[in-house]
Amino acid sequence: MSGGPPIVPGVRVVVRAGDPLSLAALTACLDAAPGITAVPASGRAAADVLLLAPTGAVADVGAGRPTGPPAVLVANRLSRPDALRLVRAGVVGALPRSAATGGRLPHAVLRAATGPAVTARELLDGFHRARYEADPPAEPVPGRLLPREVGVLRLLAEGRSTAQIAAELGYAERTIKNTLYEVTARMGLRNRPHAVAHAIRTGAI
Repeated sequence: MSGGPPIVPGVRVVVRAGDPLSLAALTACLDAAPGITAVPASGRAAADVLLLAPTGAVADVGAGRPTGPPAVLVANRLSRPDALRLVRAGVVGALPRSAATGGRLPHAVLRAATGPAVTARELLDGFHRARYEADPPAEPVPGRLLPREVGVLRLLAEGRSTAQIAAELGYAERTIKNTLYEVTARMGLRNRPHAVAHAIRTGAI
């Protein structure tokens, strides 16, 4: 991966996971990477980076967290309100679980150890970019809507704005706008109301 952070030997990482399997997998992934050592939670004071991997929502991650090492989050979903709060709590990187692999995870940890703080927008964009790269959308079938498109149109039919849809589905607002543009262009529809009407008429929603 080009443009990555320099490898700094001896970066120590404390892994805090919500279940034993995630803890073991993330620890093994980090220990296999050059320049990184996973240390026990009891050694948190001496850690250079904190890796957080909750099993559920991230609502409580970082709540009341004292000043400490920069943190990287591994989670299923990430919304803009979550990102704002997490940045204030010292989180400087975030990966979806599908992208927390032997390549991206060490890269994120090393960047956290050597890079500057990030904004909520940068945190959110990085999360969604990694998810897209790890699990790109399926190739569209002519005349058929993709599952993500159906989910977006269903919420649009309920009167949600693009910002509200993005927050509920855990995507960037730009992704929702692109999804709606792709639907209307591919299906030959005039606008968003026409796309919703098409989805209802065909039984997709």
